[in-house]
Amino acid sequence: MKKLLSTAVIAATVLAAPVLTPAASAAPASEIHPDWSGLDARDYSGPIPDQHGTLITSVPLSPRIARTDFPRNPTPTRFLYSAATQHSASGLSTALLYRPSRPAPPGGYPIVAFAHGTSGIADECTPSANSYRPNIAIEADFLQRLLDAGYAVVATDYAGAGTPGTQSYVNTDVEGKNVIDSVIAARALGVPLAHRWAVAGYSQGGGAAVGAAHVVSAYAPHERPGYRGAISLAGPANLELLLPLLGPGVLPVNVDAVNPRFTLYVALALTSLREAHPELHLNSYLTAQGRRILDEAAETCLSDINDLGEFNHLVLGDLFARPLGTVPGLAATIRAMAGSPTVGVTGPLLLMQGLIDTDVPLTTSNVTTAPALRANGTNVEVVITPADTHLTLIQHAVPDTLRFLSRNLAPVTRPAR
Repeated sequence: MKKLLSTAVIAATVLAAPVLTPAASAAPASEIHPDWSGLDARDYSGPIPDQHGTLITSVPLSPRIARTDFPRNPTPTRFLYSAATQHSASGLSTALLYRPSRPAPPGGYPIVAFAHGTSGIADECTPSANSYRPNIAIEADFLQRLLDAGYAVVATDYAGAGTPGTQSYVNTDVEGKNVIDSVIAARALGVPLAHRWAVAGYSQGGGAAVGAAHVVSAYAPHERPGYRGAISLAGPANLELLLPLLGPGVLPVNVDAVNPRFTLYVALALTSLREAHPELHLNSYLTAQGRRILDEAAETCLSDINDLGEFNHLVLGDLFARPLGTVPGLAATIRAMAGSPTVGVTGPLLLMQGLIDTDVPLTTSNVTTAPALRANGTNVEVVITPADTHLTLIQHAVPDTLRFLSRNLAPVTRPAR
């Protein structure tokens, strides 16, 4: 029983990353006011190009957000593009293009495609419609360092975030494709962008970064020559082994002291799985409380989680009427949807992980896939930082990130004057 309990604790804490800085206070849902910058695509009903990565429209980012987040840089561009979804039909995603303050070098700015950490799957949580600061300042600081180094940054929101449908939370395959689609679409914005590009992702986005590395050759072969590698910071793995352990009585106690956000993480993952695979009939494995919690998670931003009492002080085991492990084919379905791939991953790949991370513990992060990746021919580097938590890893990852980008994406040089 102790072994089962321990494993389930890991299952709950591995699913996503917090976006609150230690000093930030959570904002209640009533105080979340997205600014769509004049591009509100939540109810978009226009034509959607069949070709993923097609630019549909663009606008300058709201001056209020731009001044708050990156005041030293040119106004970012918010754009709408066609993208892959977790269903067969083409969908939509929004993204931001950030530009360095320095002039573009010959051939254009090299691109870093950024895959963000957990913000929530409700439209109101869409990163490009909200300021990074103060709640996700750690990501803004990371991006600023990339911009200061001369890289253009393309940051997708993922399909379903602020666009019709449901965000494919921790869907490695779809999120990876959304990253690639955003780079393709950004090239139509008229900004001098190089063909060379790499991916950097944090937590949820760490999985997306590996997903992009996995699908790029087959999904976008025309982009493969310019693709130069991926960086995953605290990306999750092994969800197909962990989620099936959940069920009645697992966990039998409240573990807010371990991670007060874990119930939302579990609910977000199950909500996305339920939407993507209705044939699993997940509702029949949940109690009435469990169904309500999943429904509530679909409308909750991580920035207001501390103000929603029902997500705190919950006993996770009370959400389940039957063990998830009895869902036919569950592990295989999760592996296909949210697995951390080890075969066919195009390198080079940098996997970074904090040793004292309690949101994505070392044993359930994608650094554990490194031996299999290497055995299957991927050039992979692992950096484990002994003193880093989930929040501090992205703050301390900049030197290794810039080293990786300089070596593989080529250093950025100032144009001749």
